[in-house]
Amino acid sequence: MAKTKASKVHSNGNRKLYFKKCWQLYVLMILPMLFILVFKFGAYSGLTIAFKDYKVAKGFSGSEWVGFEIFEKIFSKRDFGKAVFNTLYLNILDLIFSFPMPIILTLILNEIRCSGAGASGMDSQHLRDGTLSDYAV
Repeated sequence: MAKTKASKVHSNGNRKLYFKKCWQLYVLMILPMLFILVFKFGAYSGLTIAFKDYKVAKGFSGSEWVGFEIFEKIFSKRDFGKAVFNTLYLNILDLIFSFPMPIILTLILNEIRCSGAGASGMDSQHLRDGTLSDYAV
């Protein structure tokens, strides 16, 4: 099996030459790496707001640290169990009813037979495209 120039340069250990030859790949990786740093790791600093008595005027660092006091208050509420149940119940209903609907609609539209450009000037392909365009976005 023949080795490429880049693999020969890399296997020889001359990393500067490898970087010089393949610098475009590193430039292409800048934007995805920035995305990961900002939206994956940068969000961790905002998690401390759950443990503070956050005041907008004081900001993150000026707000008082309260620890688990807020969580204790939420978990001790009488309606907490009902709120968790309602959340899970509505999410399960959403999965049951909304997940198969595009599939069912597609099967129904697949059974429609239009004879080309009819009285409405629309054939079955245009009808399917117009109806299913919401799911493509």
